[in-house]
Amino acid sequence: MLAKLIKEFSKIDRLPVEVSEVRDAIIKMGIQDEIIFCPDEKMDQKKLWGTYYQYTYRKTMYGDTSLVSLIIYCASLGVDWQRVVCCKEMIHVLDVGVEKTKTIDDLDGLVSRLLGPLSTEDFGICDIMAAKDRIALYQALPLLFPMEARNDAVRKKISAEEVAKKALIPVGFASLMLTDKWPELVEDLTC
Repeated sequence: MLAKLIKEFSKIDRLPVEVSEVRDAIIKMGIQDEIIFCPDEKMDQKKLWGTYYQYTYRKTMYGDTSLVSLIIYCASLGVDWQRVVCCKEMIHVLDVGVEKTKTIDDLDGLVSRLLGPLSTEDFGICDIMAAKDRIALYQALPLLFPMEARNDAVRKKISAEEVAKKALIPVGFASLMLTDKWPELVEDLTC
């Protein structure tokens, strides 16, 4: 599903791509019924920038269930980072089985791996979830700065700073995405 989503967005050459466009595309794919974005004024950006919670509910007592993802992001982040965090969390909507936390212990383990030092001696499911969380950040980038827009920027020799302004993404990501290695990296990230 991720490869399909990135391929769909790869043809976009205008910037910025709105986060709501990504949301709408995921919903259109039938993966999710609703995705709700919620800024959190109290979230400590030194510890957490965003999270997502998936649940089902019924709009009416005997109606069909709806699958919803609530994406909570740190309101004190700059708009560029808010966009990246929201798209990264939407990548998790596409996660499968072992990549998702299902219990409090899973969540505690994931947070411990994300906030704590990396170790080559800690193995387990939480390591897989933490690795997926880190990769999701890079998987979200081609949705906000699609390949066609990126190729156009490379052809026109547009600076990373200008791309960051137009795409509303952090300049460090714009720099990475303008490198010759980026197209190959995108392919590797979506296998």
